[in-house]
Amino acid sequence: MHELLLFLFCFVFFYFHDSNQLIHEDKSYRKLRKNSDFNQISYNQISKLILEDRPLLCPRMPNIKVFGGSSHPELTKLICTRLGLEPGRVITKKFSNRETSVEINESVRGEDVFIVQSGCGEINDNLMELLIMISACKISSASRVTAVIPCFPYARQDRKDKSRAPISAKLVANMLSVAGADHIITMDLHASQIQVFTFFFY
Repeated sequence: MHELLLFLFCFVFFYFHDSNQLIHEDKSYRKLRKNSDFNQISYNQISKLILEDRPLLCPRMPNIKVFGGSSHPELTKLICTRLGLEPGRVITKKFSNRETSVEINESVRGEDVFIVQSGCGEINDNLMELLIMISACKISSASRVTAVIPCFPYARQDRKDKSRAPISAKLVANMLSVAGADHIITMDLHASQIQVFTFFFY
């Protein structure tokens, strides 16, 4: 939860600009880090800095929809609360043979869509669910689809360290691109070379 809230902090800073407030919050965050052991900064300290000490960014965010996968619905709710939005309606379920089924339950035509899905927990299931959600939004005429992935799947498999070993991080980046993702937002990549795999998103 600690890392995910830090990610939310970065997400808000990256996408929305309120320079005076950002300067204030950046100073507050640096002060918090300076006066605390970084590994011991509490959930309550971060959440207060992000969610309580600053008002909503604006009363309405037009043409933006945020959907959450099943990996971390709490993070999706936090982001939507922060942006003054309702989470997008999506139904995810499993068939009897364990295939993943996704249904986007509202129009995304012409919308700027963000899909929040972490690469932790049931990594393979979460990754497949994310790919299906991206594809579903893209073929439903979304203007742009951004995958918000706090923990990038297979980030540790970022180089060929043995003969005949796959570079799985590159494969995941390719899969996201083929599914239709226009951008990705992630944090703390295992190694800087992964950025080369994902350059086409930017």
